[in-house]
Amino acid sequence: MKKVLALVGDYYHPSDYLKQALKMIIKNNYQLDIYSNHQEVDWEGLMKYDVLILATWGKINDPEDEAYWLDQYHEKKIDQFLAEGGKLFLVHSGTASYPKDGLFREIAGGHFIQHPEEHPQITVKAAADNSLTQGIKDFEITDEQYFMDVDPEVEIFLKAESDQFGESTAGWCKNYKKGKVIVLTPGHTLEVFEEEMMQKLINNILEL
Repeated sequence: MKKVLALVGDYYHPSDYLKQALKMIIKNNYQLDIYSNHQEVDWEGLMKYDVLILATWGKINDPEDEAYWLDQYHEKKIDQFLAEGGKLFLVHSGTASYPKDGLFREIAGGHFIQHPEEHPQITVKAAADNSLTQGIKDFEITDEQYFMDVDPEVEIFLKAESDQFGESTAGWCKNYKKGKVIVLTPGHTLEVFEEEMMQKLINNILEL
């Protein structure tokens, strides 16, 4: 049985809906351990997990506070986890509010720039033909449309498009040392996670 550790929730994203979403989607052959506080996580024991999900930003408190929980200690633990073949899965705000000149930015292969205040209707569609997009058909959600800074060497497998704001990157993956990094930018509400194709995407990512 694969073991998944998830750290979820932040100032803008309540942990309750994220816990509900992940418990709804991640079943069957997975043991799921979910935390909403980085201090609850046994970072020294990270190697016993197959997948680390971060659905939380890198700051400790509110947007005006520049203190980060995602410091050099946690960056090194995540780096070691990937060096041993682990899988890092960043969901929505897991791409945001961490030091852009640090190791985590190198690991992630990109970061959040901004999203329009309005939540538009977005069409999400595959941008690559691989195991992550197997069985994925275009689907529509109402969500924050994240616009990202993405490194040129990553593989973009998912795009998002709205009439108001155009096209944006919605998912990418990369190899890092012996591990893998996968990013999925939708996920601001429970309704987004309830979409059938969104659930299939997440399960494809876990099976990668």
